[in-house]
Amino acid sequence: MDRRRLADVRAGTAAEPRSGGSGYLIGRELVLTCRHVVEDEQGEVWPRVEVRLGHPADGPLRRLGAAVTWVHPDPAVDAVLLRLDQPVTAGARVRWGWFAGAEPVTYTGLGFPEFSRYDSGRGVEQVSGVVSPQAMGASRGLVLDLAAAPDVSAGRAWPGVSGTAVFCAGLLAAVIVRDDKKFGNRRLHAVPATALIREPEFARLVGADSGAEPALEAVELAEF
Repeated sequence: MDRRRLADVRAGTAAEPRSGGSGYLIGRELVLTCRHVVEDEQGEVWPRVEVRLGHPADGPLRRLGAAVTWVHPDPAVDAVLLRLDQPVTAGARVRWGWFAGAEPVTYTGLGFPEFSRYDSGRGVEQVSGVVSPQAMGASRGLVLDLAAAPDVSAGRAWPGVSGTAVFCAGLLAAVIVRDDKKFGNRRLHAVPATALIREPEFARLVGADSGAEPALEAVELAEF
């Protein structure tokens, strides 16, 4: 996980942002996030999409325009690629993971939940916990249990964390798509990387952008 690749994704009208979430720069121009982060209530992409790259602790975030360049062909899989309006150089190439075993594995990720707001803008939270690879969650995906969560008895705790890249042992293994308040706001659901890379157009776009076709590596049991 490279925090220079962290993306604060905002979408809305020319006048104001109306939706927000998290994302991750996976190449020079492509940002992975959730479809619902950039769509309105009718399922249409907002006319303006902006990505703010980086971690606030490192200084002002870099603001870039973006447009949807790929949508997962299965409507049940909440994932899109955004193309930035200019290329960015940031760290080593992203490595992708899949869960070869049945045992729970630790994970971590960085996102911009709405509760983490400061005077200078949206703050970053580092989510962490355990992935249960044999459990089936939303969008035919993964179940992620959290080590900690805010006490929000009247509603949801994690709006804004959608689109967070999930890393296991240094491999990008999933993207968070929704929270689950039935579990006391301590469970998230994610789309596995396998559901993305096995789509030929996704693999082609990522390969062209990063210089190498994405390849899946087995996630081994490891502590982050």
